[in-house]
Amino acid sequence: MKRHSPTTSYRRRLGSILPTFVTLLGGALLAFGCESSLSSSMEGRACGASGECLSGYDCDTVRDLCVPSGSAMTPVPLICSEGQTVCGGVCVVLTEDANNCRACGAKCTAPPNGRAVCIDGECEFACTGAYSACGAECVDLNSDTASCGRCGLACQAPAGGAPTCVQGVCEVQCDAFFKACADECVDVSSNPARCGGCAVSCLVGDVCDQASCSESCSGGRSNCNGSCVDTQVSAANCSGCAMACPTPMNGQAMCVAGECGVSCDEGFDLCGAACVALASDRNNCGGCEKPCDIPAHGSAACEASVCGATCDLGYALCGTACVDTDISPVNCGSCDKLCEASQVCSGGQCLSSCPQGTTNCGGACVDTASDRDNCLGCGKACAVPPDGVAVCTATGCEIDCSDGFSPCGGVCVKLETDTKNCRACGVTCMPAANGSAVCGASGCEIVCNFGYTDCNGACVDLNSDKSHCGACPVACSGADVCSNGTCGGACPNGTADCGGSCVDPSSSTSHCGACGKVCTPPLNASANCVLGLCDFACVDPYIECGATCVDTTSDVANCGVCGKVCQGKANATASCVGSQCSTRCDSGYSQCSGRCVDTKSDKSNCGQCGKRCMGQSACVAGACI
Repeated sequence: MKRHSPTTSYRRRLGSILPTFVTLLGGALLAFGCESSLSSSMEGRACGASGECLSGYDCDTVRDLCVPSGSAMTPVPLICSEGQTVCGGVCVVLTEDANNCRACGAKCTAPPNGRAVCIDGECEFACTGAYSACGAECVDLNSDTASCGRCGLACQAPAGGAPTCVQGVCEVQCDAFFKACADECVDVSSNPARCGGCAVSCLVGDVCDQASCSESCSGGRSNCNGSCVDTQVSAANCSGCAMACPTPMNGQAMCVAGECGVSCDEGFDLCGAACVALASDRNNCGGCEKPCDIPAHGSAACEASVCGATCDLGYALCGTACVDTDISPVNCGSCDKLCEASQVCSGGQCLSSCPQGTTNCGGACVDTASDRDNCLGCGKACAVPPDGVAVCTATGCEIDCSDGFSPCGGVCVKLETDTKNCRACGVTCMPAANGSAVCGASGCEIVCNFGYTDCNGACVDLNSDKSHCGACPVACSGADVCSNGTCGGACPNGTADCGGSCVDPSSSTSHCGACGKVCTPPLNASANCVLGLCDFACVDPYIECGATCVDTTSDVANCGVCGKVCQGKANATASCVGSQCSTRCDSGYSQCSGRCVDTKSDKSNCGQCGKRCMGQSACVAGACI
């Protein structure tokens, strides 16, 4: 009889029972797989989504763990003090808790350099440290060039330099090769009014060539209105006189081989025609053309290259949406509290109908006489202007402008500097002969061209003007003419007698090419006369685009560069901010992936950007059903 070793016998016995054991174990696992998504080991495992555990185990609801039957802890009811509410298992005061403001889960937000607070159930924010609240942002009034000393007081960017704000006072920092002359940055190597130094002026008719006054330009340089420049490298005269290159914020204009370019300041990167800080720019957050989504009733924020959102005052963050939990039918009284399809939300409560004086607009009870999303009727959203917000009154949509701006014809403008609305809406500073019109402290003012003097609001050439010969109050009498600032009998050779004024028709802007032919520049420009033909030069920061002078940092038809039009989109207003095209969605609309959508009905962005309703479900009142 053959004997088997103990090991061999054990293997045979194991082989006979193993199929049965595997069958039983597989059946148990299969049965468990049908009951729950939990693993087969129960000890210390989380309960299922509906609080289920395998046979022999109970769900300990206190710890949300599966434990042997009979050992679950008995939950102790949470008893809050008077005035407190249970939110997420914690007692909170809804009138002061920034993470549960007015409603459970309704989180208050704050802009960079701010702290979210809840005051009397309303979300607000407080700026920290040296920062002050300017609209919906926290800024340092001691150093912010857009709000220097007070909100909305912007420091103007000079030609050849950049604005700075030092202790609340605007100053300028000149670029390399430019010299600070008063509040201007001047290229003293070619400026005939400041040739070689701030106080050195060339004679009328002379040019400034390499920091010295001369009768003509040398070295192949071009005479551009008295300045000797190389049009292949001059950013103010790139490829031709007065053809200035656009200068973006946080950067410098460049001209290389007659072509315009941009050099961004340290810490900024070139995106399109704009110089931006990728770590904080909401239109280029972490990379060019990576805009942050903007929730309705909020604004986008970019911190450390990560997008976020800040809600308007009175709105709280539920998920990534800014909501009013008093009227939101999908966040009624608390985040994610959905009213029934037949109900409406008012005062944070789901009701069968709206109270008197309010209207049911998509499940929200609103006052259409003041609700900017539904102004004088459901779905009638107010357009939001750049540099302002929309408001709804009993007569319809209006606007409220940011600090430093004023409403004029439905847009927000700076009355302090706008030549089309100077100190008052509709007041246009008309172009001046022999000078340029600007909007100054006293209203429309004139800045005379080099070689001309302001005589009672008119720019005149004291060397040739018969009515102001040598000085403003001196007029030549009778048949005398004015030449070289002196009254005499006849005009010298090379000049023409134009009504007693001895002028050179090849360069006189009052008699360009012929007596009496006055060169009139467009708005924001000064006139030139070159070889008897009228021309113009734009006043900084404006550049020439066709026959007009525009500011490419803010012009929607020439944003960043000439001809780049900021296209309008549905439910939005196009704008140009900092040489970048931007979109302001109408009130109540969210900007999701560049489109302005109504998250109350958009299936791809239901309730908030990026939340998609699957299959045959629809988006109703911001919920997938």
